[in-house]
Amino acid sequence: MAITVGRLMDAKVLQDAHVVAGRQGLGNIVESVNMMDAPDIVEWIRRHQLLVTTLYNVKDHLEVLTRLIPDLIRAGCSGLAVKCRYVPVIPKFMVKQANESAFPLIELPLDVPLGVISHEITRILLSRDEHSDDRATDLERLWDSVMTDTGPEAVAAYLARYWKGPVALYGQDRNLLALSPSGMPQALFHTLLDEVGALWDRTGRLDVHAWTLHGHVVEKLPLIEHRFYYGDVVVIDRIRTVGDVMEVAARAVSAFYLKKYLQHRIWSQHRQRLVRQLIEPEHKEMRGNSSYDECASLAWPCDFLRATTYGVAVGVMESVSSPGRLGNHWHQAHSLQEEVLMRLEQNLGERGWRTLGSVIGGELVLLVAGTSGPEPDIAPQHRLAGDLSGFASKLSDLYAIRMRFALGSFYSSSRHIHDSYHEAQETLKTGTNTPISHYRPHGVKKFLQQMPATERNRFVDTVLGSLLSLPPADRDLMLRTLKTFLDSQNQVTDAAKALFVHRNTVLYRLRKLEELLGRSFDNADDVLAMRLALVFLTESPFEEFLVGSPFSRLADS
Repeated sequence: MAITVGRLMDAKVLQDAHVVAGRQGLGNIVESVNMMDAPDIVEWIRRHQLLVTTLYNVKDHLEVLTRLIPDLIRAGCSGLAVKCRYVPVIPKFMVKQANESAFPLIELPLDVPLGVISHEITRILLSRDEHSDDRATDLERLWDSVMTDTGPEAVAAYLARYWKGPVALYGQDRNLLALSPSGMPQALFHTLLDEVGALWDRTGRLDVHAWTLHGHVVEKLPLIEHRFYYGDVVVIDRIRTVGDVMEVAARAVSAFYLKKYLQHRIWSQHRQRLVRQLIEPEHKEMRGNSSYDECASLAWPCDFLRATTYGVAVGVMESVSSPGRLGNHWHQAHSLQEEVLMRLEQNLGERGWRTLGSVIGGELVLLVAGTSGPEPDIAPQHRLAGDLSGFASKLSDLYAIRMRFALGSFYSSSRHIHDSYHEAQETLKTGTNTPISHYRPHGVKKFLQQMPATERNRFVDTVLGSLLSLPPADRDLMLRTLKTFLDSQNQVTDAAKALFVHRNTVLYRLRKLEELLGRSFDNADDVLAMRLALVFLTESPFEEFLVGSPFSRLADS
């Protein structure tokens, strides 16, 4: 761990020293110490050195004194410690310079020789280096343990040996990774851990806490490395200081999660390939062909493909605040998506679903298969929506994210998985911000709009062409009558009320329409053709037929 000016001030040799100015710079790192014995000392200063001096060689050179602190700062000096033996007091202009530049200016005690001060500071710095070497060795051993699948146990044992007290190691989600009782009776050890678990809910995730339980001091210490949270250590009755071993432990646990992450990434690539194959339009049912043989090597997808109903849920997630669980620093956002997906599959599995999921294009694609659920009278889509709704709420609390799911229809064959996927995609794009959106088939108008515009134009011209060619006033009147009559389910009386005219007037206009269009209101095919033509005309007005007529009034009526 780096030694700073502030940490050196805690050394016994400096216990009577005090900071005169530049307290904001106490975090400056110190790697070595130098003594001033010549006016040109600045030329020999190395970066991160602390300079100790009596100012004897420069006390009569005002120009040198004036430039001393600015020159030291430019040279990368960590701070200046002055023993006022030959100068009665540190000059005020130096105090001002130090404060303005956040450069530590320290007054040393008169009764301690500079040589002793320099020697003690050097000893502290060297012992830091020796400790760093030991720590590097410890980390190397723990890293080897992680690679051989004994990582968490080795970390717990390492901490227990160092602290001389029982240790429990927990992961990012409070899952127990390893125990090292260190001689404490198992029953008492687990009793204390159970009570800590009950108290844990009242503490902040990244906070340090201590409790006295049954006469034992129990502490919870978070494992943090490079600002990332990896879990917690619970230690009981430690008799040594926390020290730097927490940093070693955090690095080892981060390696444990790195290994898990890499293993999961390899497995995820297999799943993603299978998911992509199933959602492609060219996919055929996989039972009994070579594609199914490929999944036969992955035991669990086989059960997925033997189900009786299939559907797809597509989810998107966004952070609403800094996540309580920070993922890892290899690919933070992606690993969080993978972890959320893993939890979803686990929870759905507990509800009787068979799942196959992957992260594709930043979305959580979840292929879901089922047989008969616990509530057989509920349609699969609605049962899945209910399950996902509950999970979305839990995930929101756990990860500080907002989840939104879109569900496609369920089908009886795996060959329609790609249909359900595209339905879910379409629902996601057009849906609301509600947590769960269902795919609903389009209405007739939406379906008909998928016809090419040229075909619709031709159909309108064929069915209503003679009507649309009338003078604007007559055309509008007859179009309104036709639309109102058909909207009234071919009821003359209802149409007359809607048009505010006599019933006989409607009958007269209907006879004129039959003559004009060459169609009969008693013929079901003719009525359907006129209805479709009006749908096309209302949804996509054709201005070439309506010159001089604001047909939008008809569409609004």
